[in-house]
Amino acid sequence: NKKLVNKLVKNPMTDFDSGIEGLVKTAYSGKVTPEIIQNYTQVIYKNRLEILYGYKETEEEQSKVEYLKLKEKYKEIILNANNFYDMVFVDLDKGLEDETVKQILNISDLVVYTVEQKISMINDFLQLKENSIEKKNNVMLNIGRFDSHSKYTIKNISRYVGLKRDIIDVPYNTLYNEAASEENVADLFLK
Repeated sequence: NKKLVNKLVKNPMTDFDSGIEGLVKTAYSGKVTPEIIQNYTQVIYKNRLEILYGYKETEEEQSKVEYLKLKEKYKEIILNANNFYDMVFVDLDKGLEDETVKQILNISDLVVYTVEQKISMINDFLQLKENSIEKKNNVMLNIGRFDSHSKYTIKNISRYVGLKRDIIDVPYNTLYNEAASEENVADLFLK
């Protein structure tokens, strides 16, 4: 597991034709099918969990131009992946001004917005919910590293954001944090 994690973290994309970049090339040629997506993923657990790496941004101007061209096909790729896999998770950056991000949010069956117990992050969630998502009933708020002694309790946050349900919390967990620092999270979950 350590070798795999190190490989994924240090060099998630080994060549240009892997991950989302290789898949987008296929999309532009009109050959994307749900089954072909698997050829561009990194297998974590065979027939259970695969990762399709996104675009790795650099400071080069040519690279930025390529990214703008690539992101036009993201929605199509996600829709095709949804036809092949039982579940598709898409991890998006917080930058919500991008039209592609808004399109992905609006085709999603469920949007989980993760925040810390900070009022600024909770306000960002409210802004997302009001301005960027058409289907407002499929949005959940996830509070990570939750501290029950904070004044921002689930009840107070619920009242503040106007949600009676759909707020989940992930308590701070020492075992998980230790496993993450030792690169043994997969082992922790399997145990």
